[in-house]
Amino acid sequence: MTRVKKTSSKRAPCWTAEEDAALREAYRLKLPTRTIAAQLGRTVIAVRRRAANTATARPKDRWTLQCDANLRELHASGLPYSEIASC
Repeated sequence: MTRVKKTSSKRAPCWTAEEDAALREAYRLKLPTRTIAAQLGRTVIAVRRRAANTATARPKDRWTLQCDANLRELHASGLPYSEIASC
């Protein structure tokens, strides 16, 4: 007997231009995602996905060249990873 995966018949409504604008503004103001979701009547996951799909997402913290150089120096000195991580 094969099982058929049930899909929900409930689908969220499509995002409107007004919601996209509100999302961009909320991200610009650095509001918490939970707050944005509540304001838009969407789930936190929906807000994160929409932001990622529309290039609105917040940039991730990136390593700087100086951070890389410091990490390489600490590693080359023979410092254990556990101590490097605590620096």
